[in-house]
Amino acid sequence: MFVHNVYFWLKADTMPEAKQMLLEDCKSLLGNIPTVQNIYVGTPAGTPREVVDNSFCVALTAIFADVEGHDLYQIHELHQQFFARNNPNWERVVVYDHIE
Repeated sequence: MFVHNVYFWLKADTMPEAKQMLLEDCKSLLGNIPTVQNIYVGTPAGTPREVVDNSFCVALTAIFADVEGHDLYQIHELHQQFFARNNPNWERVVVYDHIE
């Protein structure tokens, strides 16, 4: 299994509608890109622990069977459209990938 975690920080002047679009666009990747087995999308839980970073705006976790499935996802047209539509609102993006 290949797990792809992406954390998005939005620019300070990003409209609430753009954040909602990002959330919905993240969810739309499931079922529309064949190699995506599951997707989890959310916002910070606000967990009050010193080791928890609650500074991001939106988190995406995508599950793939393997590295090859992830690589196909990266070049899929829908993923490219997702990137182009949402990228102008991003201040910062951090990715953590791991295999199981």
